[in-house]
Amino acid sequence: MNRDEAIDHLSAIDKLLSSKNEKKIWKGAADLCNYVIDQPELIWDRVVKYGSRNNEELQQAIALCVLEHIFQFHFKEYFPKAKKILLSGNKRFWETFCQCGKFGQSEEKANSLQWDKLIFKTTDPKEKKRILYRNKMKKLRENAKTGDPKAIKAYKRFLSI
Repeated sequence: MNRDEAIDHLSAIDKLLSSKNEKKIWKGAADLCNYVIDQPELIWDRVVKYGSRNNEELQQAIALCVLEHIFQFHFKEYFPKAKKILLSGNKRFWETFCQCGKFGQSEEKANSLQWDKLIFKTTDPKEKKRILYRNKMKKLRENAKTGDPKAIKAYKRFLSI
């Protein structure tokens, strides 16, 4: 898809993301995700715009379908941009960011540490606990999927807490 076609397609995605219909919102976010790997610069402003809206469904769709994948493939370029927005006090974008999981580049040790420092710098204690719990559960679940008996036992123990 050339740039002009992409811009037309993004206009159609804007209509989906502006909808009050949950299915359309998720369809729009999934369509936006198609630009993550090769053309993130075309969608970044939309990610910030829609991730900053006061709509929990839209925030979740942007976080899970788009933002966490931008960090997965383009952490070094886009995490500093997100951090600047978050530290400026954009509460809605913060709510969106907190729903993201770590994948790919965002799981690399140095990047993961940057992510965690940002969370601990700006999050209230209850939110910190929730985020840490979710990340630990995700990691234990992934390890258990390998079939390692110790990992499975650790995951089951964690679930029983």
